[in-house]
Amino acid sequence: RLRVYNNGGKMKNKDWLILIIIFFSIFIVLVSSGEQKAEWKEKIEYEDEIKIIKNPEVPSVYVLKVFDKFGGLDVPKEQTFDNPVDVAISKEGLIYILDSKDNNIKIFKEDGSYIKPIGRVGKGPGEFKRPWSLQIIKDKIYITDTGNRRIQIFTKDGRYERGYKVPIEYGYGMTFDSKGNLYMNTQGLRSQKIISIYNDQGNLLSEIGDLVGKSIMYYNFNLIKRQIKEGKIPDSFKNNILLITDRNGNLFAVHRALNKFKKFSPKGELLAEIEIRTEEYNNIYKTFLRKN
Repeated sequence: RLRVYNNGGKMKNKDWLILIIIFFSIFIVLVSSGEQKAEWKEKIEYEDEIKIIKNPEVPSVYVLKVFDKFGGLDVPKEQTFDNPVDVAISKEGLIYILDSKDNNIKIFKEDGSYIKPIGRVGKGPGEFKRPWSLQIIKDKIYITDTGNRRIQIFTKDGRYERGYKVPIEYGYGMTFDSKGNLYMNTQGLRSQKIISIYNDQGNLLSEIGDLVGKSIMYYNFNLIKRQIKEGKIPDSFKNNILLITDRNGNLFAVHRALNKFKKFSPKGELLAEIEIRTEEYNNIYKTFLRKN
């Protein structure tokens, strides 16, 4: 409760002005807080005892729009792409595009002008056979050279530095952290864990992440076909994941055949397992079973 008095017990004009200002200040705060509350139109649903908060103002699917492009059919052959599989951008704005079929890295400026390629097909240092991913770490380019079962490291201007062997099988889910450690998807092939971690010398550090289903010794394609015909996802598909790390060293594993992804700490501890529930995913799942 607020009381304002003057010496004579009567309120002066200045006192009235103060009261009016206080009143309108409180009124504005109440109205603005009410408007903020009204803007949030969340909808809370429960599915299988899971609390789901939906915001109708945010679309479940985002549509990407092209604002610029380069390349095409009317450029020199060395600037075209045959099977681009990965891309990285340096802090200087240079664009590095890895082409698995051309077996090289194509470097472009930010405006799309071509600079030069790195690498060629082969087994020697600086040569590739079906490279699959690249990442820029501390001004070095790390390449997973899957066909030659090795990692190759280059300077950003394309000079070969060194490489090391890793037991790359059939999985293509691979990524690096800021220290150059390699995280590789095992797919459960002769392994009881879903991810293997190697240092930048090729030494196995640890294996993390529980499998979905059972480990497999080999790919039984007859069994895989039969399970798909029955509307089931084979265990080898369930453990096929894509990997990426963030700047804090956390690891994210996206299950390609399941509607969920996992988050691991830098120490390999499971922090979260998040299920994706959208109609778009269900349509993809149904299409996969129909086409296979």
